[in-house]
Amino acid sequence: FELSVEICFMDGNTSSVLSRLNQILSNATSFEDTLNARSFLMNLLAASGKYEDAIAQCIGVLSNLGEVFPSDISSDDGMKVIENSRALLRGITKDQFMLLPKMTNPLKLKTMKFLALLCSYSHVSRTSLIPLVSYRMVELTLHFGFTDDSVVGIAMLGYSFTTATNDIREGYRITKIATLIIEEESSINEHTLRAKLARFPLGRGRYCVEPFQSNRLYYIDMYKSCMATGDVESAINCAYH
Repeated sequence: FELSVEICFMDGNTSSVLSRLNQILSNATSFEDTLNARSFLMNLLAASGKYEDAIAQCIGVLSNLGEVFPSDISSDDGMKVIENSRALLRGITKDQFMLLPKMTNPLKLKTMKFLALLCSYSHVSRTSLIPLVSYRMVELTLHFGFTDDSVVGIAMLGYSFTTATNDIREGYRITKIATLIIEEESSINEHTLRAKLARFPLGRGRYCVEPFQSNRLYYIDMYKSCMATGDVESAINCAYH
């Protein structure tokens, strides 16, 4: 059924996607058995422009995984998290992240996957969530080890500095760590990780710090990685930039 959902999703057959998802969700014997189906449902909602519904679904799953986020987040809450992030990442380098062990805890790996999805939806519809979500992703990475989704948390924490506090220099430094980590990966995984970042608007700090022509090359590389991994939507976004 999950493979059938993937094929119908790729084919744009949304009615069949929903019916197959309902089959999985109604017949699953445990919450863990529904996680893949729930992630498909969130992506379907987001692809239909229903980002708030996708966010609500994602927050619900994360609550069951032990990660609770407030429904109402003030600007002061966001600023407190960013200041905590500043202390957490003060002086940290790409090499320190690269020396972390691989994350192996199954629960935390699932949690990171849905936190990355929540970042993806929040930057479109509820930006106040981004500092909290990305900070938590970096916290989990430092405590439980590095996983592919860690680059999303690092990059989006840098994005939070740039957009919420206008601290372009620190935001650029943190986001750059994520891109440097990707460059250290093997060619196959490099495309996968780069495509993960392509869905996010991370160019603001780069435009202020690096020469304009280097940003053009950055988005060309992003575009190629997205096409290599089949993420056409993100590839189009990169072509637009």
